[in-house]
Amino acid sequence: MDPVLPLKLPPVSGETADLRHPVFADVDAVLKDCDVDRLRRGGPGGQHRNKVETAVRITHRPTGIVAEANEHRSQEENRKNAVTRLRMRLALDVRTPPLDEPVWHENTHHGRVTAKPTAKSGPLLVAHVLNVLEAAAWKMGDAAKLLGVSSSQLIAFLAADGAVWAKANELRAARGLHPLKRR
Repeated sequence: MDPVLPLKLPPVSGETADLRHPVFADVDAVLKDCDVDRLRRGGPGGQHRNKVETAVRITHRPTGIVAEANEHRSQEENRKNAVTRLRMRLALDVRTPPLDEPVWHENTHHGRVTAKPTAKSGPLLVAHVLNVLEAAAWKMGDAAKLLGVSSSQLIAFLAADGAVWAKANELRAARGLHPLKRR
């Protein structure tokens, strides 16, 4: 049986803060729950790249989700990219109860979504949208009402990134629902 949705999402407060999705924590807090490995990786970048450990792999211990970056010769650039990838993978793969997230309201205006999943705040927005969709049993109209946008805006947001679109359709298929169609 599908959960009964509240008329409104509960606000983020001291009581509900523990229920927040991991991507809403700052980067340092997320990294405290991670193992960070420095590795050597082959590929373009010259002789220096193959002799120095510039690749970075981050493993989020609570979930086992892994993200890696090795496209730069700079270990710091690879670390930043790996953190970004980890946050997006957490957003796609971890579900928590939905809360009334301020970041969502900052990125919507008059019923329109003003940011894309690829924006800097993208992982936060993706996690929030997928949490609301899951709570709404993937009923697009119900989720759109909770999010304060139209169904077409919600679908356009999901369709703006291939990985987000694929995950949304994967989660729908797991519930026995037909895949979403791009409009």
